[in-house]
Amino acid sequence: MRLLSLPLELSMLLAIAIASAIAQRDPSTRGRRTLVMLCLCVLIAAFGEWLIVRGFASERIGDRIKYIGSLALAPLWLGFCAQVAGLEIARRVPWFPVLLLAPALCVYPLLWSTGYGSLFLVTVEGADNVHGPLWFIVTTYHQALCALGCAILAVTAVHRRDARRTMRSLIVALVPMAAMIVGTLYRGGWLQWPYDAHPVLLGAALLVMREAFLGGSLLDLLPFPQRELLRQLPLGLVLTDRAGAVALINGAAERALGMEPGEAIGRDVQELLSRARRVAVDDQVLARGGRLLVLG
Repeated sequence: MRLLSLPLELSMLLAIAIASAIAQRDPSTRGRRTLVMLCLCVLIAAFGEWLIVRGFASERIGDRIKYIGSLALAPLWLGFCAQVAGLEIARRVPWFPVLLLAPALCVYPLLWSTGYGSLFLVTVEGADNVHGPLWFIVTTYHQALCALGCAILAVTAVHRRDARRTMRSLIVALVPMAAMIVGTLYRGGWLQWPYDAHPVLLGAALLVMREAFLGGSLLDLLPFPQRELLRQLPLGLVLTDRAGAVALINGAAERALGMEPGEAIGRDVQELLSRARRVAVDDQVLARGGRLLVLG
């Protein structure tokens, strides 16, 4: 029993650590708040399953705690992908993922209802749960949201000029979809496992997303201090690789150049300099062949 609870405990720790790391990012970072909310949803989903595995709560109570996080994941995921991709709806209506949560808010009270609970889900202790017609409708809706979010992120990744960031984004797009499919197969009874592995897979998805959007080592749970220091300095800073492609740019530089967050990554630095005609630029060549531009 303790062995089965260990992956869930690791997922909960990852969710807390990654949420803390993301919360320290530059407030202008795309999808920052939504990603923190995703971490909290994964934490709740893993906590509900952990209570069942450790025997601290019945399967009925554990499921109802777990669904608080699970029902919010797909809408928040789509919102995060739209924000990262810089879609117009995410710019004009940044809170639109809340609208996508409406079906979940309507369905969740049925889990506690004795008269209408069978329309969505009936928990059977020690056996497969009984799913009602609303469960299949909500599941299809969430799968569509998840697939749409993954497609948005994948299309955005393909249009990037930085091959490494493109590969990272494609992996981030595929991992949550795999977790969603496994969770659906388990709850539908097609996968016969003693416990729900869905929260553990979501923890792994968060780890991949952390590496892709925070940078640094995959196993570093806290933000990379040097990168964060550069991003939050009031001076505009741009770092390039040997080929002259932008590897890092902070918020002050993006504002000075009139660019959206993340728009400059992977682009040729000469293209950026053409925008900086009215901005004083101190250009330094680094020891490893890259360049450091300070915009004053």
